[in-house]
Amino acid sequence: MLMLMAKSGIQIFLATHNYFFLKQLHLSARRYNVTTNCYSLSRERGRSLAYAVYDLKSEFPENPISDEAIGMSDEEVKLDLAL
Repeated sequence: MLMLMAKSGIQIFLATHNYFFLKQLHLSARRYNVTTNCYSLSRERGRSLAYAVYDLKSEFPENPISDEAIGMSDEEVKLDLAL
């Protein structure tokens, strides 16, 4: 629904830390060919806020949150398969 709204010209702002939600936005942006800007914010202790901009239609941001989610998923599969 969000991609259909965006495709019709409605501008949407949202924030998430959920890897799976972000991945679904990436897949939908590709499926519907919708430019979908994603701003990834980060800050290390004692440093200024840093950001990177991605178009989810063509790339998926790598960041510690998504890396951790993928790692946990991989670990769960290994445990479930007794590997």
